[in-house]
Amino acid sequence: MLKIRPATEKDSHYICKINKNSFGYDYPEEKTKERLKYIISRQTDKIWVACEDDLVVGYIHGADYECTYSESLKNGNCG
Repeated sequence: MLKIRPATEKDSHYICKINKNSFGYDYPEEKTKERLKYIISRQTDKIWVACEDDLVVGYIHGADYECTYSESLKNGNCG
């Protein structure tokens, strides 16, 4: 069964692998962990992970998106 939960710093390894394997981003794991820690600390960002048998298999990141042509929006990325 797929379980959705808020991301934690401990998920950085899996998120790094998903970013590389799904999107081709070759970004260092340690830097991914630093970025994840920062993003989690922000009130304007949310990251949830999808887990199957306690293994992170995907994630979604929502962040504020401000523009001049509409009210405030949320920008989402999935991995």
